[in-house]
Amino acid sequence: MTPAAGGGGLVVIPSTLSAAAFLRWPGGPPGMALALRAGCGVLLIGLLSGAAMIARGVYLRRTGHQLAGYASAASLKPLHGVSLHAVPVLPVLARLLAMTSCSPHTRVSVVRAAAGCFAAAVAAALVWAVVAH
Repeated sequence: MTPAAGGGGLVVIPSTLSAAAFLRWPGGPPGMALALRAGCGVLLIGLLSGAAMIARGVYLRRTGHQLAGYASAASLKPLHGVSLHAVPVLPVLARLLAMTSCSPHTRVSVVRAAAGCFAAAVAAALVWAVVAH
């Protein structure tokens, strides 16, 4: 139950911060608002996949299948891992692009392309989770 309680906190806090990113326009260099919103959106997918892994594991453990509890969510691990990394990577990219001489339009385009790559990776990991399950 400890992972479930900790997981609950790990869902509530980032979800609240993600809601704040969508309710108010984030400041910063060109592309930062897109980076934060795309990162937070993908983060929510990671939180949901993590919650699903914990819920499945706790259920199996409580029904006497401890080893199955650890192995049952293996197909969700790539989805969980990929989707948790968008929120730190995209804003760092936007900040690094701010240090270049690229035009604001180019900076936003690069962040948009990176967000699209994360979306494609999340979609591929989701397909893998469905096929592997």
